[in-house]
Amino acid sequence: MAKITPCMENGKIAHVQGLKNGLGFGSTEFHVIRPSSVVFPRFIYYLLRQKWVRDSARKMMRGGVGQQRVPPDFLEFLKIPLPPLSEQRRIVEILDQADALRKKRAEADAKAARILPALFYKMFGDPATNPKGWPVKTLGEVTAGKPEYGANASAVEWSRNKPRYVRITDITNDGRLLKDGVMTLDLEDWEPYRLVPGDLLFARSGNTVGKTYLYQSKDGLCAYAGYLIRFKPDLEQVLPWYLFSLTQTDYYRGWVEARKRVAGQPNINGKEYASLRVPCPPIPLQEEFAELAEEMVDLRHNCDTTREQLDRLFDTLLHRAFTGDLTVKWREAHMKELLQEMEQQAKALHIKETAGA
Repeated sequence: MAKITPCMENGKIAHVQGLKNGLGFGSTEFHVIRPSSVVFPRFIYYLLRQKWVRDSARKMMRGGVGQQRVPPDFLEFLKIPLPPLSEQRRIVEILDQADALRKKRAEADAKAARILPALFYKMFGDPATNPKGWPVKTLGEVTAGKPEYGANASAVEWSRNKPRYVRITDITNDGRLLKDGVMTLDLEDWEPYRLVPGDLLFARSGNTVGKTYLYQSKDGLCAYAGYLIRFKPDLEQVLPWYLFSLTQTDYYRGWVEARKRVAGQPNINGKEYASLRVPCPPIPLQEEFAELAEEMVDLRHNCDTTREQLDRLFDTLLHRAFTGDLTVKWREAHMKELLQEMEQQAKALHIKETAGA
């Protein structure tokens, strides 16, 4: 279970299985939890995925701004429901089935994410070889003004009258904005960092350097953080959807990897980004592409809605699983066996019966 912000709040947790040679190591930014004989690992895995657990953990965090971590004693003293093993197994079976549906939805989303780059290649060709002979300029030449770095401010609890604080961790690898873990920034004068439609953000540091995000008005009021760099497309030369889609191609990813190798560390600054070579097709062709791209984004939005519905259903199942509601009928049908298991479980936990208990 991730201990550091914002990974913990974003629900980063895994059940480790199938390790080569049966061995593995958890980094210092994880709490490694090894269940005892009275609990199934996946039962604990699902229990810790609940929102109330993350909310409780967040309140217990310690450390400086941006480096806050959940202490070990949070997990040591966390009170959890502990049904007999057979009921745990039944709960896990139901949740595994529901989780499988969510994974299939995620696979479909991954296929949908490949449509936009495929359309880009079809209409404009491979930017690496530029087979259609479009004029080529640098990113700095096709954007207005200089690259702009984001706010150097801490993230705080979000409220509706404040802008969302867009950080690297809020952006997916395919350039979408996550809906979880929304925060605002602790800064009175945030206007210089307000995003407007068409702004394109580039991640400049860390393992996710190179990620991009195209701001749209539907994302609401937003400001951006310091590890992101803003470029504003010059609309007489390139349209935002064209430029963003260029950053979703293998050409761009290869360029990012090459820059990282040259620098020897995962950092690309504004000047380096400005040197990215950008083929410039005619604006009418870019407009045709942008129209199709927006239709695809609407399709992705519908997919996101379906995924969110599945997520809500799964969260409901999680809640019912650990309040006992999910297995009421099953429990009633297996009460005799469960009572025997509970006795064995109590002995394993060294629980002594007390008079009147």
